[in-house]
Amino acid sequence: MTFRPVVNKPRYLRCNVQDGLLRVFRSPVVRDSDEIYQGVAKILGTHKHEVVFDFTEPDPSMVSGSVHVTIYRLAAGQAS
Repeated sequence: MTFRPVVNKPRYLRCNVQDGLLRVFRSPVVRDSDEIYQGVAKILGTHKHEVVFDFTEPDPSMVSGSVHVTIYRLAAGQAS
């Protein structure tokens, strides 16, 4: 089991790769074009992937009071 943090910006964005899954937890105020999202954008732009889960739920620890969760399955051999 491998775990690699990609981004850790408390209250805004957390992202990690584990066992072929890219897990993104972001405040809805974080846009795809924001600088703090670029590590995630780079992985998605250079790896084949599919969305496994995509939802928003309340989370008082995030800046907006909610978290948008997207979990991607990275193509085999590309999840390192």
